[in-house]
Amino acid sequence: MSKGYVLITGATSGIGAAISEIFIKQGYPVLLTGRNVEKLEEFKKRFSSNVVETIAVDLNKIENINVLREYIKKHNIFVLYH
Repeated sequence: MSKGYVLITGATSGIGAAISEIFIKQGYPVLLTGRNVEKLEEFKKRFSSNVVETIAVDLNKIENINVLREYIKKHNIFVLYH
């Protein structure tokens, strides 16, 4: 069974970024989504890559919801919280 992740959308700025840091610092594995690839990569560099998975998607576009769903399925990610 895969470990559970916290799914945080809009993780590259504002409240999403702040919430991401809180969960990461508390030791939760997180799956971060956002449009800004560079900022997502910054999270991976600042924190252990063991607990940070990222996918750059614009969830304002309905077709990208399927992209996120397929990523979760392909990487066997179990979402604890979202």
